[in-house]
Amino acid sequence: MKGLNDTTDPNWGIELSNNAKSEAMAVVAAGALIANLPIVTLINMYGPRYMFTAVGLFGAIATACVPIALRTGWYWFLFIRVLQGIAFAGDMATFGSFMNYWTYFKQNAFFTSTLCVYVQLAPVFTNPISGLICGSSVGWPGIYYVHSAVAAILFVVFFFTYRNFPDEHPRVSHVERGKIARGRDLGTDYTKRIPYKAILSSPAAWAVFIGGLGNFAGINLLYQFSPTYLNKVCFSNFFSLLKKIKVDQGLKKRYF
Repeated sequence: MKGLNDTTDPNWGIELSNNAKSEAMAVVAAGALIANLPIVTLINMYGPRYMFTAVGLFGAIATACVPIALRTGWYWFLFIRVLQGIAFAGDMATFGSFMNYWTYFKQNAFFTSTLCVYVQLAPVFTNPISGLICGSSVGWPGIYYVHSAVAAILFVVFFFTYRNFPDEHPRVSHVERGKIARGRDLGTDYTKRIPYKAILSSPAAWAVFIGGLGNFAGINLLYQFSPTYLNKVCFSNFFSLLKKIKVDQGLKKRYF
């Protein structure tokens, strides 16, 4: 099986080579790139409430299939990772729709930064929980099952609480609707076409693309190798890290 080294771990532990890890990361980006334009088109047609929920549940199912795919074969695993990338493609399109229909024009920057902070917040949840599950008797497959279940619950909640437009939401008051509508022409939004040519010929757009490339290259490098560094170089796991934090806090209380 390419890229995999089977061990004697009772949870059929699998250790990926560095090249295999890079491939697993790259195919997610490939899936997102392939699906981006179709998903943007579908979200423009049907709205995020239906399409974002659909791709989210699709991603949750794909995540639950990761352990089975790894056991079946390397290329099956890469295929599942591509499906996860396809689900990921719905994120930015949903953000754009939300910014277009739901935000007060004076708070665009605030909502943009708030929506994008998931990149930093998600590992705060996933890394400790993953370490806890992986170090338990459940084993690493439980990481994917737990995250799949949490994702499915969150997307179901999203479906029942979100509406594509403020006018459709029962908990949005007339005052809030007036504020949201201020400074924009909602009547022509449906007929506007996306100016791809103008975007691709804009220096400002290319500056954003290049900045995003550098940003996500650094983030992916950190996310990909920091768990390996803690485990292979520092020889620590989630529980030993908790013990170290507890000891350090005790020393601070004692001497300071």
